[in-house]
Amino acid sequence: MLDVLLGEEIHDVCAVVTRYFGGTLLGTGGLVRAYSKATQEGLANSCILEKCLGVPMEVGTDYNGLGKIQYIIGEMGLTVMDTQYTDKVVLECLAPSELAGTFKAKLIEGTGGRCIIREKDPVYYGIKEKQVILF
Repeated sequence: MLDVLLGEEIHDVCAVVTRYFGGTLLGTGGLVRAYSKATQEGLANSCILEKCLGVPMEVGTDYNGLGKIQYIIGEMGLTVMDTQYTDKVVLECLAPSELAGTFKAKLIEGTGGRCIIREKDPVYYGIKEKQVILF
């Protein structure tokens, strides 16, 4: 089972195979094949995501600063989780932890300090088919 996981370069995972004895003795080679095949089948039917640490941020601005903020988000390839439009605009963004400082600096510079940035507690996330999944 470990050889299958290492062969697929999958780390930080646990695989469990349960085999009920049905009266047939498989021997050492048969057991290895059975457990390996079960692990391969499990992986084939699984969705494998890389778990990344990210910093959610609420970015508040007036409508004049919205275009610049959207440009910065697009340029950095970040994800907008939600947008609220009222008398002002509040975007909830998710930045990888290593880009959070750069993102804040670009927002402040791009809007001339007119945006309000509120960092939240870091979260783990994964991306599946261009969709963010929070853990």
